Amino acid sequence: MDIVVDAGNRWWWGSLLALLAGRALDLLSTWISTPRLENEGNPLSRRLGWRGGIAFSILISFGAAFVPLIAIILATTSFLIAAENFRSAWLMRTMGEHNYRDWYLRRVSETPRALYFGCLLGKTLPFILLGLVLTVGSGLRPIPFGMGVGMIGYGLAVLLYSWLARRG
Repeated sequence: MDIVVDAGNRWWWGSLLALLAGRALDLLSTWISTPRLENEGNPLSRRLGWRGGIAFSILISFGAAFVPLIAIILATTSFLIAAENFRSAWLMRTMGEHNYRDWYLRRVSETPRALYFGCLLGKTLPFILLGLVLTVGSGLRPIPFGMGVGMIGYGLAVLLYSWLARRG
């Protein structure tokens, strides 16, 4: 696989499809979870809103498709974030964004910090460590390397945004 590919190349099409699917699932899972973006953890996504987020996702997908390694990293992270969003999307949707946020913050504030962060590490470290194993063991082959970096990115993003959410 070349580092940069031409538009229409099979790697470009594969990268574009993976990116568009990953971004679409991330956006769908976010919309189901928090249609008014009240509980969106990413401040950039909140600022862009739905139209800006969709446009940004399309632009980044078409641009990153030219560099398959970047596409693999972004698609992996997007798919994992979508799965994380879907985990509690039903609860957020049925409770309502504001009620869910209040409920969640009350639960978190009643939880000892050490227990909260210990569980958060237990949730994210497996992804980070598996990502490191894939990255180190990849022999720099783009697909396992990119998936490993994407897993590390996902783990770090969940850690960061969960920590920020804990702060309220």
